[in-house]
Amino acid sequence: MKHIFTLTALLFFVASCNNASEPKPEQIAQTFLTAYFQLDYDQFLPMCGAKLRADLEQSAQTVRKLSLEAQKQLRDELSDYRFRIEDTELNATKDTVFVNYLVYIPDATQGLPGHLTMALEEKQWKVVKLVK
Repeated sequence: MKHIFTLTALLFFVASCNNASEPKPEQIAQTFLTAYFQLDYDQFLPMCGAKLRADLEQSAQTVRKLSLEAQKQLRDELSDYRFRIEDTELNATKDTVFVNYLVYIPDATQGLPGHLTMALEEKQWKVVKLVK
């Protein structure tokens, strides 16, 4: 009986260690939004589900077609944007997370609401919907 208890405790410990190393949805959302507002396509595109990734790749292609000066100007403008995650909500089946955030644009008196949805895809959280 003592061995069963020890084995069970060990299994719970190993499982909790494995879960601790996986990034939480809030961390992924924070990383995604930071890269998104920096136009760091190489960082945020792999964090997207297939459909959103395809849509944002089109956007990336459009930006890459701009002159280098226009790209720099766009990046400089976006670098002044700030955001704050307001709350996250895990759905009942624990495979979808809804993230509400505010975007603070220079000279604005209040933040503008934004929302993203994340879903578990192959045991990884992916951003599947982005509403600005």
